[in-house]
Amino acid sequence: MNIPFSDPDTYNFNNLMATETYYFTLYSYNGTGSQINYKINGTVPQTNASVSNPLSAEPTNYITDFIADTISESGIGLNWTDALPGAQAPSGYLLIANNSNSFTDPADGTVYTDDNILSDGSAVVNITYAGANNYNFTSLSSGVTYYFRMYSYNGTGAQRNYKTNATIPWINAATLPGSQNYSSVLLDDFSRGNNTILGNTLSPVSVTWQETETVSPGSITLSYGKIKSASTTAGREFSYVNLSAVPGYPIVYSNAASILEWSVNMKQTRTDPSGFDNNNYGMAFILGKSTSDITTGNGYAVVLGNSGSADAIRLAKFTNGVNGNSRFTNVISSGDYASQYLSVRVTFDPSNNIWTLYTESSAVNFPQQDPRNTSVLMGSSADSSYTGQSLIYSGALWNHATGANDSCMFDDIYVPYNSNTLLELTAITEGYYDNIEDRLNMKDTMTVYLRNTTAPYAKVDSANAVIDSLTFKGNFEF
Repeated sequence: MNIPFSDPDTYNFNNLMATETYYFTLYSYNGTGSQINYKINGTVPQTNASVSNPLSAEPTNYITDFIADTISESGIGLNWTDALPGAQAPSGYLLIANNSNSFTDPADGTVYTDDNILSDGSAVVNITYAGANNYNFTSLSSGVTYYFRMYSYNGTGAQRNYKTNATIPWINAATLPGSQNYSSVLLDDFSRGNNTILGNTLSPVSVTWQETETVSPGSITLSYGKIKSASTTAGREFSYVNLSAVPGYPIVYSNAASILEWSVNMKQTRTDPSGFDNNNYGMAFILGKSTSDITTGNGYAVVLGNSGSADAIRLAKFTNGVNGNSRFTNVISSGDYASQYLSVRVTFDPSNNIWTLYTESSAVNFPQQDPRNTSVLMGSSADSSYTGQSLIYSGALWNHATGANDSCMFDDIYVPYNSNTLLELTAITEGYYDNIEDRLNMKDTMTVYLRNTTAPYAKVDSANAVIDSLTFKGNFEF
């Protein structure tokens, strides 16, 4: 650009590329036409600058009429009215939810990955402006309060701009108190071919087994229809599943409304298992644990292995991991079993926090093919140390030294389970239907009653749900 000496000492370049760096050199000159003489000796003035990455325009408005309009024991449905476009319409919303009421505003220029599993205590969901004005969270714990915030945003990728000023729309809602009558369900009987990969558990609790192995693969195997853990390298083997996404599984034990039950068949080969310190031998069936790694987390387990002359079967709580005897505290301890085949059953009554342990033993085979039939009482005791936490991981632990012929095995694992029925009902309410637009004029809440099939057709259950104005569908959970 040619700039007269008499002009202002500024010049602006527009419409440049975002994040690009540009370089500038400014030469003095005198004269015109072929008589122009440029000064090029000495130090020529130079500079450079990078164009910033501008955010999209911030949305003008938030959503309104933010409500929880469908609440059950295990689900919360949210509804709202779209934000008015104003000077700048949003391109979407970021819904943040948790059970702690602790929020941090989203950062401009950041796109957050969807995590719609609120059963573990927190969730984040991206919702488009043109999409449905509702969202449902399922598989929640009963009797728990959850908190929700909805942020408007505009732009995509690194240009995303969140509206965080003024009053951010928020609500809270509590799932209904538990009325589930829990039974137990077969998590896995490992009736699959020998393999170094455990695969998935059985339907309806179909989740993937994860493995923490000392020597991988091979320390944990499927062996003749059982989990087997064995290694000649000292360490710890942990086979576990995450049950937080399983509808009907009570991850917070204290929120259940009826007795919970776990059962397992288990055996280890050491005649004097000394526990869970380094180079010890011990096995544990983890009922529930707050984390997936061995060195952290709280929870409850049935364990065999303890320094001392008696090898008691123990129901124990553990604090900050399972990698040491000091992490375990007995709730119930009884008997002397060592390398016996054990059928074990554990119950927890949330009404009084009473744990009960049952165990049967045999030298030749598991006493109960279905360990839920185990009936020999080891004892009962109250404990609620961790029953209010989300104990989402369950599995089998083997702690060992270097003995070449030592191993442990687990089979026929049963966990608490409440099987709800979900009815997807399609209904068009007379008077609400616009046949030109093929939609309802508004959403509406319906109640559906479940009745006996024989006279006098008594009501046995009911469920509420919102019939969507566009799909005409509602999900009714019994």
